[in-house]
Amino acid sequence: MRPLVIAAGLLVLCTGARAETLGYEVYQLQPKGGHTLLAKGVREYSPESDIQVIDASTKDHPAHWFKRLPLFGAFELEADVYREPALHGFGLLINERDNPNGFSWNWFDREQGDVFVKRRGPGRVRVKVQQGQGYVELVAVEFLDDIVLRYTSDMCECEHEPGEHTHEFTIMKGSVLRVSGGAP
Repeated sequence: MRPLVIAAGLLVLCTGARAETLGYEVYQLQPKGGHTLLAKGVREYSPESDIQVIDASTKDHPAHWFKRLPLFGAFELEADVYREPALHGFGLLINERDNPNGFSWNWFDREQGDVFVKRRGPGRVRVKVQQGQGYVELVAVEFLDDIVLRYTSDMCECEHEPGEHTHEFTIMKGSVLRVSGGAP
């Protein structure tokens, strides 16, 4: 009887600490065309311990956070999260630690229900939100298609035209970015 109780307790603990996975490929674009694969992998992570939360609150937006998942090296996948009355759209970014000149902004607009589409380029995601009294907050993004997120390593550099990007991060279909509890 005692082994059965211990096994049941372990099952409850393991279920609560469920890992998520996020598949990705990262390419550096070459100045004269073409691209070079920098990294490819599957990031298994725990939302409770691996998501870094940065408070970005201001007077106008008192409930605002950047929620980041390290991918490889200095690169992180980031969700721009607000607590607001309704979720009409949201941003996903690539952040490169210790690079103040880097830039990424990939916006998703609501298509229908919990499905959002990438504004620039193809791709759909399904979102999960947490609802409270008078607000919703993004808690998870499930990638319904392979999604390319653009990143520019140096906005001040003159080797590329304004608006051009230097890297493409493909997040694979079936991946989940969970930035807070709940299931997608």
